[in-house]
Amino acid sequence: MTRIDRARALAGELQIEVQGLVDAMIPGLHRARQPGEGAEFSEFDEYRPGDDTRHLDWKRLARTNEAVVRRHESERRTYGVIILDESESMRFPPQPTNYSDSKLGRATLLALSAAVAHLSLGDRVILCRVGEKMNRVRIDPGRDGANEAAAFLLGSNPGGHGQIGPAVEQLSEYSVQGISWVFSDFLEQDSWLPALRRVAAGNGDVRTAWIASPEERDFPYRDPARFLSLEGNESLLVDPLAIGQTYREAHAAFRADVARQARAIGAAHLEHVIDEEPTMAVLRWVDEAHAR
Repeated sequence: MTRIDRARALAGELQIEVQGLVDAMIPGLHRARQPGEGAEFSEFDEYRPGDDTRHLDWKRLARTNEAVVRRHESERRTYGVIILDESESMRFPPQPTNYSDSKLGRATLLALSAAVAHLSLGDRVILCRVGEKMNRVRIDPGRDGANEAAAFLLGSNPGGHGQIGPAVEQLSEYSVQGISWVFSDFLEQDSWLPALRRVAAGNGDVRTAWIASPEERDFPYRDPARFLSLEGNESLLVDPLAIGQTYREAHAAFRADVARQARAIGAAHLEHVIDEEPTMAVLRWVDEAHAR
């Protein structure tokens, strides 16, 4: 099965879940938009059904037969800038029963839902996968937009380290025009925080989703075993019963620190362990975005 065939199969598998999550996300996007007409001209944009015909550039239409509308500062199409961490650590657990039962699978499900929600409102979407290298694509609203987003996101291949910060920096010109979404386990903490702080300071709307597995939270192991690093060649022989409580306390502290730092820069932050029903998590996320 090719990567494209695999992406199509996964898109069909996730279709119902995505639609439910889109319905939960859209109210949060409506709240973030800025309706109205500004006086300052911003850009020409392709005419789409539903656009105000008073803004059509009739001279250009007569000259080129191309229908475009004049957009003003307050009515520019919002960008959804969606960054998906596909580093090795997101591959856990490595052999999930269902695609969305791994950290990367669940993060991809949420990222795809955010993309489809933006596209359904007529927004442009910038998708970025960050792992061994950075891959990005711009998707305009249209009939095939959701399928393009699914093909790109579901074609992810975990590897390397998730350098969130450089990705945020490269996409900052779009971030200040809309909503920036980051789906990650945030293990590269020093990288992502300064970059997102600058986006938030520039009036960008930032939403962060910390994704974890139940095994990372609970450390349910009992027998001595050798644990392998997912982002390097290191391994460590440990007795889980001897270190379990210390590990769980350290993991809880890390989780709280990520949440504290994200909220300190004004981000609406989601803490999501993948044994939680995703729609309920998204509704909680939307409520936090509304409360800011």
